[in-house]
Amino acid sequence: MFKYVYRNDKLDEPVFRLFRGGVPTVEQLRAAAVDDAVTDELVALIRRLDESGALAELRRLAGGPPPGQPLGYAGPAFFHHWTDNDMVITGPGGGILIDVHTAIATNKTAQSRLWVWKLLTSAWLDTADAYRVRTVGLYFARQGALVTWPVDELADILLEGGDRDAAREEFRALAERLRTQEHPPRVTGPLKPGRHTIAVTAVVMNDRGRVLVARRRDTGRWKVPGGVLGLDEPIPAGLRRTVEEKTGVVVEPERLTGVYQDVGLGIVALVFRAHIADGEPAPTHASAAVDWWPADRVGTELGQVFAVNVRDALVAGQVAVRLHDGASLLSEEAALLAS
Repeated sequence: MFKYVYRNDKLDEPVFRLFRGGVPTVEQLRAAAVDDAVTDELVALIRRLDESGALAELRRLAGGPPPGQPLGYAGPAFFHHWTDNDMVITGPGGGILIDVHTAIATNKTAQSRLWVWKLLTSAWLDTADAYRVRTVGLYFARQGALVTWPVDELADILLEGGDRDAAREEFRALAERLRTQEHPPRVTGPLKPGRHTIAVTAVVMNDRGRVLVARRRDTGRWKVPGGVLGLDEPIPAGLRRTVEEKTGVVVEPERLTGVYQDVGLGIVALVFRAHIADGEPAPTHASAAVDWWPADRVGTELGQVFAVNVRDALVAGQVAVRLHDGASLLSEEAALLAS
């Protein structure tokens, strides 16, 4: 149901509304199912996962975390959401990328080869090594069978002695060309959305004067933490939620330091100076890494817009109001021309 909502932008679906007020109970989720057959099959598949020993193997691969602790990440995104994978187990020796299949029969050679090649190429597409995938595998849910291979060994098997590194680089180059053809760079002018999106960002400093930053799992890019404000979500709550999703810490906003309008993408970002109220920065489902950077490094590596966000947050005074095109600051006149 969530996949349907995501792909069709049906934000009025009942299952989506369940989460507007918080996290629903199991009973509320089950009541949203179309009929009992849906949940009965899921219960049977979960029982098979446990009874077959596959769940115990997944826990072993994850390093044996205590009950109740997550084993990894669901729905990992590779190469700007081109590939649709199921989960990454975060093991002590690196990530294990696993795709789940509910096929009744697994003896169709052509289909099986596609499954295995997809695993290998998904690992290759993680060019930023955000998930540290060192092993890939298939889990056949109806049979309760889990099969895994080290990435390099699988590449050698599939390439039948070919040059693994050359094949990987050739594939990545091909994928980049195809993506460029599908989504060419914006060269004729900015996008013109029908309405603006509101984003919130927190500039958090430690006692050494360094800025909290996080590296996104989907793109591999470092960002000052924050995100898009939800519909009907209070601004302070949205700031706390998005920063916690990116860094694992709960922050409290101190003051609004700047309002920044991206005239190309139609995004208005509200930037706050904030401090950590609870928790320690750590990787999350959304961020592969979290770090503290000197303010000048933010400007050098993240670009002019983020540099100004941080600079404005460090200077006490009036709230800054600035326009930009995603890369450079613009005057009001230049922004009118760009739009």
